[in-house]
Amino acid sequence: MRISKFFLNGVASLALLGFTLTGCLDNLPVIHEAQSHSSNQSSQVLMPLAVGNSWTGIETVNTVDDYTQAILTSTSERSITITDTYQSNGELWFQSTSDFVHIGNASYINRKDGLHRLSSAATSTSQSKLDGEFPSSPGRLFFSEEYATLTLYSRPEPVKLNLVRETVATDETITVPAGTYTCYHYRIYATPANPADSQFADLYGVEHEYYAPGIGPVKLERIKSSGDIERSWELTDVKLN
Repeated sequence: MRISKFFLNGVASLALLGFTLTGCLDNLPVIHEAQSHSSNQSSQVLMPLAVGNSWTGIETVNTVDDYTQAILTSTSERSITITDTYQSNGELWFQSTSDFVHIGNASYINRKDGLHRLSSAATSTSQSKLDGEFPSSPGRLFFSEEYATLTLYSRPEPVKLNLVRETVATDETITVPAGTYTCYHYRIYATPANPADSQFADLYGVEHEYYAPGIGPVKLERIKSSGDIERSWELTDVKLN
């Protein structure tokens, strides 16, 4: 049985423009420093928010052929763009559109505890989720909610899974086509509500999200329980106003 959810309610991801070095430094990666911006455009936020900001990347999807069991790989360009703002309960929210089906259209806000995301299907801003705690520290579990109920042939009672978001690192170096960034690394995984059902947690797999503060998401990755990469997204270009 397979549960399909990618980068879970999570935002999405993207990063800043790379620099080109010349001479003998041509082949060295560039470590990007967060630029200084006002308001939501700051290294003090996980994802800079302003109308016109956009992040573009390449999504790679790996599927298994039902007949030959061969790995089929496809790639496509996916982007997220901040298109508008609105006020709710005295807060300024930023609306986004995305052709990335696993992220979809959503609204974002940077609060004191980090980046919050509100699905377009939500009916109230009180339903927003903490996508990335910022600042944070390695080992922090900052979000958990009931995610899915599985009905399996192997047992009569359903299995309930909780979705957990954890901070893995706050200074991990990640290289993508847009450059090399120092990132916050978040891990998203499922854990059974009943510890006796621990053998079913692997049905979800694990997702990893990498954000460069002051720039935004840089890389997203979903890994199946087998250890194979099911899909990934890597930043190729970012525009910040």
